[in-house]
Amino acid sequence: AVNDTTRKDSFRSICRYQPITFNGQTLNTSGVYRDTFVNAAGCDSLLVLNLTVNDTTRKDSFRTICKNQPLVFNGQTLNISGVYRDTLVNSKGCDSFVYLWLRVKDTVRDTILTMRCYGEKYRSYTNPGIYQEFLKTTTGCDSVLTIILDYLPPKREERLVFSVCGSYTYQSKIYTKTDSFLEIIRNRLGCDSVLLEKVYVIKPKAFVHPVKLIPFCEEINYLGSSRRSSFEVRDTIRTQDPPHCDSIYQPSYYQRFAKPKMQITLQTNDSVLRGENVILVASGASQYMWSTGLKNADLTLKLEDEITTITLRGWSIPFCEDSTTIQVYATERPLLDLPMAFSPNGDYKNDYFIPNTKGFLTITAFDVYNRWGEKLYSHTPYSLGWDGTFKNAPAQVGVYSYYIEYEYLRRRFIKTGEFQLLR
Repeated sequence: AVNDTTRKDSFRSICRYQPITFNGQTLNTSGVYRDTFVNAAGCDSLLVLNLTVNDTTRKDSFRTICKNQPLVFNGQTLNISGVYRDTLVNSKGCDSFVYLWLRVKDTVRDTILTMRCYGEKYRSYTNPGIYQEFLKTTTGCDSVLTIILDYLPPKREERLVFSVCGSYTYQSKIYTKTDSFLEIIRNRLGCDSVLLEKVYVIKPKAFVHPVKLIPFCEEINYLGSSRRSSFEVRDTIRTQDPPHCDSIYQPSYYQRFAKPKMQITLQTNDSVLRGENVILVASGASQYMWSTGLKNADLTLKLEDEITTITLRGWSIPFCEDSTTIQVYATERPLLDLPMAFSPNGDYKNDYFIPNTKGFLTITAFDVYNRWGEKLYSHTPYSLGWDGTFKNAPAQVGVYSYYIEYEYLRRRFIKTGEFQLLR
C-alpha cells in the first residue's frame, strides 16, 4: 500500500518589531516557510507557514509656537525647541510613531537708551527712569521693550572773570577796557545749558623796580647754567591769575665774591712747653670764628695737651666762608725737683742737697743762701751737691734758700725756693 504525505498550511500576521521563531529561525520578513515532520504512516508531513509581516507607521508633525504659549504633547507641556515622539497602535495592531518637530520662538527683547533735554516729553514719560513696555510681534509672541530714560540738567547761570593783558578780542572786535558779555551755551542735544556772563578785566601796566643786589659765593646756578662771574638780569614778575600778565620788572645784579684764603700764624719761633700760652693770629678775612668760640683776629691759647688742634672759620660776607686748621705741638716740661729737707749726718742717705732732674736740661747756676743772704754754696760740674758745711764747718740746723738757673731747648729758666737742714 502507498501512503501519501500530509500537508498543513498556517497563516500568520506579525509586526516587524515582533518576530516569531519557526523551524529554528527567527522570522520578521513576509514569506512562505516550511517545516517537515513524519506522520503516523511514517511518511513526510509538511507544515507550511504563510507569514505576513506588517510594518510600523510614522508621522512627522512640524509646529512653531511662542515661548509664552506652551504646547501639550504626549502628556507633556512643551516650550523648548526639540524633537518629541509619541507611540500609538495602527489599524493592523503595530506601533505607529508620531514625531513632533517643535520650534519655540523666544520673547523678543530690546532696549532703548536715550537722553533728552530738561522738561522734554519722550513717548509718555517726563521723568528719568527705567520703563518697560510689553508688545506683540507679528507672530503673536510677547515683545518686551526696555526704555532707559535720562535728562540733562536744567539751564544754569555762570559768571566768568578773565584778567587780560592790555587788550582782548571778542567776536572779532578788539576791546581795550573792561567789559562784559552774555552767551548762551547749548549742549550736544541742542538744549540751552548755560547762560554765561563773561567779564574781561584789563590789567594795569608793568612797574619797574630799582636794581636789586644779589651776592653769591664763587659760583651760582642760574636757570640751569653755572655762572662764575658777576652778571645782571631782569626778572619779570607776573600776576598770579591767568593769563599771567607782566606786572613788575625787577633788575637784579648778581655780584660774585671769592672765598677768603685763610691763614693762621703761630707767634713764636721757639718750642712751646706744656702749660705755656701761645698766640695764634688769623689773616685773610674780615670776620673770624675760632673753634674755641672767640671771634677776634688773634687767639691766646694755653697748651694743656701735647697736640692741640684749632679750627678757624673766616668770611667777608656771611655766606662765603673758608676754614683752616692748625695743630700746635707742646713739648713736655723737664723735671727739676728739689727736696724740702736733707740731713748730712754721714749715713749715706740724703747727705747732699742737690736737684733731681729728668730731661735734657743743663744747670748753669745752683747757689745756696742762708737767712741773711750769704752764699754758702755754688754748684760746679764736678760737685755732688751741698754737703751742709760752710767754710769746712757744719752749718746750723735751720731753713735755707736756693737759686737755680737751667737751660732747656735753648731757653733759660730760673727756679727758687727754701729747704730745711736737719741733723
